[in-house]
Amino acid sequence: MFDLRRLAAANLVAQIDYHDEVGSTRDRALELAASDLAALPLLVLAARQTAGRGRGTNRWFAAEGALTFSLALAAPPEQLPLSRWPEVALVAGLAVCEALQSLAPGAELQVKWPNDVYLAGRKICGILSESVPGWRERIVVGIGVNVNNAVKESEELRRIASSLIDHDGLPRDLTATLVCILDHFDRRWSELLAGSFAPLATAYRERCFLTGKTVTIGQPGGQSVAGLCRGIDDEGVLRLHDLRGEQRPDARLVEELRGEAAGDLLDLASEFALLGGELLDAPCEGFQSVLGAAELGVVAAVGTGCKETREQPCTGERP
Repeated sequence: MFDLRRLAAANLVAQIDYHDEVGSTRDRALELAASDLAALPLLVLAARQTAGRGRGTNRWFAAEGALTFSLALAAPPEQLPLSRWPEVALVAGLAVCEALQSLAPGAELQVKWPNDVYLAGRKICGILSESVPGWRERIVVGIGVNVNNAVKESEELRRIASSLIDHDGLPRDLTATLVCILDHFDRRWSELLAGSFAPLATAYRERCFLTGKTVTIGQPGGQSVAGLCRGIDDEGVLRLHDLRGEQRPDARLVEELRGEAAGDLLDLASEFALLGGELLDAPCEGFQSVLGAAELGVVAAVGTGCKETREQPCTGERP
């Protein structure tokens, strides 16, 4: 299914840990990266994933044709201090978006802050970054991309989730797709380590899905920030404008993100999702696990306990 020799020669790969089947590539990457013997960057890859993990206690099943992998990366504190780690998910989302654009030039691909990728307004990729326990300079990035796994489950799911094959009907070689993503990620990752996020912010703003939409961001303690999104600043923070002026929600504290767009009834960031497969277990704990699908890709609000929000058309006017 994968050409491991070709992957071993790709950028951003010093070691490969491949499995025909694994519970979670991210769990496996965290385990391996905790060892002194791990060669970084480490790619953990599986043809089939049975217990992919999102935030909280959510578990996911990845159907055939989905691309699920995790990267364990070295993040030297002198180049990327802990205060800048939220930028990693943004860079990963941007890199995946650019890679998929090169594979599907006519597709309308955007990044939804902080770390999802959307195709024509529907989710195609989810990303979640996590520190390696016991290490202050190692981070794992879990990525799930819908490639050849067509979204067939329900009309509701098809409204808010997509895959490359749904876009143009063309099956793609998963090795070539992964190499393309790794090449783009390697370039953007090198740029991040070499300087500030500011140069990458320009590219991110050009693809920002939330720009011009009114969004509500729930944070710990029942607090929330709402306003008209005007993109991100040079540090990757979402720019929300309300009657008080500009608000700067911290991506590390986000528990809920809702958006108003096109009058649709949907949760723009729900993690109750599947990768073209079967939902195994997705308990809803209020909105404790909403942002940043770890190894998901397809997103759908299918958790029975999950609150939905009715969207209203965004006028583009300042609230």
